[in-house]
Amino acid sequence: MACVAVWIDHRRAVLVRLVDGGARVSLFESGAESHHRPSGGDGCASPWSGQGLVSERKTENRRRQQLARYCRVLVRQLRDAEGVLLLGPGRAKHALAKKMARVRGLAERIVGIEPAGRMSERQLVARARQTFAPPDDPIVMAALIGLRGGGRTGHHRRAR
Repeated sequence: MACVAVWIDHRRAVLVRLVDGGARVSLFESGAESHHRPSGGDGCASPWSGQGLVSERKTENRRRQQLARYCRVLVRQLRDAEGVLLLGPGRAKHALAKKMARVRGLAERIVGIEPAGRMSERQLVARARQTFAPPDDPIVMAALIGLRGGGRTGHHRRAR
């Protein structure tokens, strides 16, 4: 069994699966339409016609179905996980947690749901190792030092 960290928003999800000291990164695209409305209106001759509402409702229903399918795909990827950390900037991580709660025993494996901005793959792998690896693991310590600015940052302190 593996531990998995998931960074998710409504467009994509990045899964980091930690297995036997290694990390495997997978990317999943949602395929969901954006909320962007094309300029030029909805093609109705009259601004008071109700046809625009029907079109918006259909688009929103289609988007909701696409996001539900996206969450189902991710839940299938997480079924064998020993522990799951959910990260991301918006509500998608909570929607995924709700879908996970519908699968017996999967919600109990969620170790955290945390807000997070955009993360590089390296940052996500380091965050996963920080959460799931023993604290004295040298790989985790090296990754944490790198994330905290232990490497070259371009900023130098002056000696007094």
